[in-house]
Amino acid sequence: MMKMFTNEQNRELLTAQASLNEKYSGEEWFKKVPISHFVAALQAEYGELLESSPRTGDAVPDGMPAGWKWWKPYLENDVNNNKVEGVDMIHFAMSAMIIRCCGVDGVMEQIEKLSIEDDKPENTDEFIATALIGAVSGFSLSAIFSENLQEVVGAWIYLVDALCDYCEMTPDEMFELYAKKNKLNSERIAGGYTKDADSYQKYDEDGNEDNTKMFKD
Repeated sequence: MMKMFTNEQNRELLTAQASLNEKYSGEEWFKKVPISHFVAALQAEYGELLESSPRTGDAVPDGMPAGWKWWKPYLENDVNNNKVEGVDMIHFAMSAMIIRCCGVDGVMEQIEKLSIEDDKPENTDEFIATALIGAVSGFSLSAIFSENLQEVVGAWIYLVDALCDYCEMTPDEMFELYAKKNKLNSERIAGGYTKDADSYQKYDEDGNEDNTKMFKD
């Protein structure tokens, strides 16, 4: 079954993201940051998500499928960071949608009249990985080039579904983690993270990134 946010969750997420973007770039953030920048940021976060995925080489544990960077020695899958990077991806995807649809209300208008065909095949490991590649590519191209706003929000639905499968999260879990990351980003901004790299301490004395505290609540 297709994994997607409810309309109420979509509106809350979009509104929270628009508010966060104002903190970063001011009230007219949608005029200052091009869609292509948000799409590039989405793809960069996808790369970071892959870096948290299982990496296997010669010393592959029994039962472990070959994964990203299969040519390198095996490293453990960073499950929590996978989830954080997935949430970071939807930050930038929503920002692009808000620009394309001229605001949160515009996005919701398109989502509420969208009809999704739930025809997913069985979720094998290969399908899940391939589906995410397609979803990231599909959203990126639609957000920049498509003249049909239904295609843009449709690509959003498929991106959320693919990320939930890949990161092994339900939409509700992703929704809750987004709220925590949005709060953390606000704390970073208030702490001077965007103005002075030395004014906000992102890592503690043990080298743990502030992202990790979201999983300790």
